[in-house]
Amino acid sequence: MSPVVAHRVQKPHTQSPEAVAVSLYSVKPLTEPQEGFGQGIVAGSSLTGAFSTGTILSVDTYSVSSLGALIMTIVDLPSDRGFVHFARLTNSLPELPAFVKEASTDGCVETAALPSSAFADVIGKKFPMHTKASAFLSYAYYRDQQDKFTKEAQARILSKFESAAEIWGIRTELRQIDAAYVPTAEKQASSDNYALSAGSSNFFPIDTPANTVRSANDLIDCRGNFPYEMRKQAATSIMKAAVAHGFATIDLPEELHRMAAFGLCDKTAAVNEINRRVAYASGMRSPLAKSMANLSSDVENSTRLAPEDMVKVAEIVDTVDRELKITELYGTNFEFPEDVFFGAFTEKTASHIKSSTVQMITGNAYSLDQLSKAAEALKVFGNDFYGDVVRGDGSVDLSKIADVLPTMPRDEAALFDRAMASV
Repeated sequence: MSPVVAHRVQKPHTQSPEAVAVSLYSVKPLTEPQEGFGQGIVAGSSLTGAFSTGTILSVDTYSVSSLGALIMTIVDLPSDRGFVHFARLTNSLPELPAFVKEASTDGCVETAALPSSAFADVIGKKFPMHTKASAFLSYAYYRDQQDKFTKEAQARILSKFESAAEIWGIRTELRQIDAAYVPTAEKQASSDNYALSAGSSNFFPIDTPANTVRSANDLIDCRGNFPYEMRKQAATSIMKAAVAHGFATIDLPEELHRMAAFGLCDKTAAVNEINRRVAYASGMRSPLAKSMANLSSDVENSTRLAPEDMVKVAEIVDTVDRELKITELYGTNFEFPEDVFFGAFTEKTASHIKSSTVQMITGNAYSLDQLSKAAEALKVFGNDFYGDVVRGDGSVDLSKIADVLPTMPRDEAALFDRAMASV
């Protein structure tokens, strides 16, 4: 089998979102190792092939109601499909040690036969340390996800890494990984002006109104370069910044609403879109066909498609799309997951019916455009009500408020009228 290299692509001089995103997620097969490459793992088998027989996310074992545990799955080198996390993590490091560059993929990822004692997380059997390169890379994966563990678990896992560092003589190398991870408070301060941070890179500036508008368009143009989880994070941050800068959310592009999961799901459309993946995976003889068929059944049999559940479904479908290279067919044969799962009705759609009004019992009527800017007025009803109808980014959930306002008692409706008068 021909060797391949998982590229740790050098950061481009032009830090456009497209260029940097590609650099973070490039995985390129090569016929021979390139001279002077020195930035990846040379393997004896295909990187994608090394993962093709696994259960990518064990989708078949989860129902829509239990998908939360799936998204919290800890990723280590053996479970890193396509080495997506590997590319991002190693881009944060100044240089990979020679023993990592010279290691084989097979030796690092084939861990099924290892005892639990060979892992830093002996309970979850994550972060293998059976080779020098595995211990180094596992520590990088752990440091990236350590906040997912309890303090007790962190102490236990760190103790195992310290022992491995002593055995393999890589204490200095592990400290270099520590140095690459900026403390959370400092990282937060430096990334607040951006919609997305990945490794040591920040994307999509949102510090000014002009930058926020530009970043919204940039994200839409290059969204295929980012996994859905990152697209959603960036879109949500951009929408929150837009509200802070005085924009109405319905004035922002439709794609942004969908990426941020600010839309309703049509069950029939969702099931049909998942089934298209089932057919495609079946044609490729991929074991993911069964997993996706089970996911389709879960969605179809759900009595309520809650937004938080559909976010998890979108993340799963996005991961499968990347595994099956369906992402290369977006815009032609397949749709972005969010365009289907959150595309039935969004606040942007509501902008086309701005003249429609919500009638109050007091006789006053408010357009959807007016209500989209009513977050401040809704505070008069207390935190519980406010939290139900205003999202975390400060935008008003128009579908909810349009249902609630007409049913308000007269005294509460009058209170809202007075609050709106000052908006």
